This record gives sequence, C-alpha cells and structure tokens, in this order.
Amino acid sequence: SREHQKIKPGGCGGGPGLEHLYTTGLLYHYYLTGNPQSRELVLGLADWVLRIIDQPQTFIGALHSLKKKQFLWKEVRKGNRIRSDIFPFTRGSGNAVTALLDAWSLEGKELYIRKAEEIIRGCIHPADDIESRNLLNAEVGWSYNVCLQAVGKYLDVKLEKGELDKMYDYAKASLLHYAKWMLEHEYPYLDKTEILEYPNETWPAQDMRKSCVFYYAAKHSHGDLR
Repeated sequence: SREHQKIKPGGCGGGPGLEHLYTTGLLYHYYLTGNPQSRELVLGLADWVLRIIDQPQTFIGALHSLKKKQFLWKEVRKGNRIRSDIFPFTRGSGNAVTALLDAWSLEGKELYIRKAEEIIRGCIHPADDIESRNLLNAEVGWSYNVCLQAVGKYLDVKLEKGELDKMYDYAKASLLHYAKWMLEHEYPYLDKTEILEYPNETWPAQDMRKSCVFYYAAKHSHGDLR
C-alpha cells in the first residue's frame, strides 16, 4: 500500500506469489473437519502453480517473460558469470512443490507429481556448485531451506508410492549433496547478528528448518554420516 511504501520504500512483502503460497494448513484443516472449501482451496492453489510455472501461452506473456530476464542480460554484457537455473532455489519453488504434493494427496493426479519433479530438476542438481549460490548471505539465501524441506517431502511421497526410480535417486542425491555442505558451513543465524537487518525471533524459526533438512538427510543416509 502507499502507507507501507512510506515506511519501507521498495521493500514490502505481499502476494499473490509463490513465496507466499501455503497449502498444508488447509490440507490438514480438510482432513480434520471435512470442510470442502479447504479441499477446493488446496486444489485451486495447486492449479494456479501449474499456470505460473508453465511457459507463457500468449505474445504479451512471452514479452513479459523476456522483460523479467533483462537483469540477467545486463550481467552477461558486463562479463559476469550467472547461474542458468530454470527455477529459483528459494521458498517460492519449495512452496510450489509442497502445494503440488498436497494436491496429489487429495486427488492422486500424476500431473501434480510430474510438475513437482520438473521444479526440483529446475532448481537443484546433485553436482551443483553450492558456493556459487551465496547461501550464507542470510538475508538473501535463507529460504533455500524451504526448498530442501519440500524435496524431503517429495521423497516421502515417492516412498509412499513405491517409486524408487531415477527421479527419486536424483532428488535424494541432491538433498544429501546440500545437507553435507550444510554440515560444514551452516550455523545458528543469531550467532552473526551483525549481518542481519532485523535480528529477531524469526531467525531461530528458520534454524528449525535446517533441523528438518538434517532430519530428512538422516532418513536417507547410512553409517556415520547418518
């Protein structure tokens, strides 16, 4: 809003956007109450994700997509190296995967699983150069843990389906690749308050996400690493 902009110009959160997409609470509400509206909302949001991640189907949509890549072209012209990931390694991709998995649990539609896999392949790889992602810049990189949590949830779904296929191996190897890096580099965020704009109680909440990632990694590891 205009009033919000007066307080923090250009730095406001909001939606609709994948970064602010939350379906699991609605899913649990449906399971607990049988309220059909909660079920319809989960499915509706998942279908919205499908429209968001697919390529634009109109000329104007294609132009808008090109415009969003302008900053990348500028970096290339400067001679800077950039990553070419299809999807960002952020809470946006994590929330999208989670929404699709939640919708699958309601309807069992394979399209939801296949699209979740498309997002996972598009944002992480078992041989990623993790240092190039600048994840230790907490203000920018913190939400990668949301994405890894969603990968863990995906692995649970694959186990439930009995699909221990190439995509399962890909996601598992990617998760463990990042978890091993986290073992060596991650720390409680409030240990370095000097790099945080607002060193408040939200940061320990994000640390809990790291614990969830380590839980999933332990579940899929063996021996001393587990």
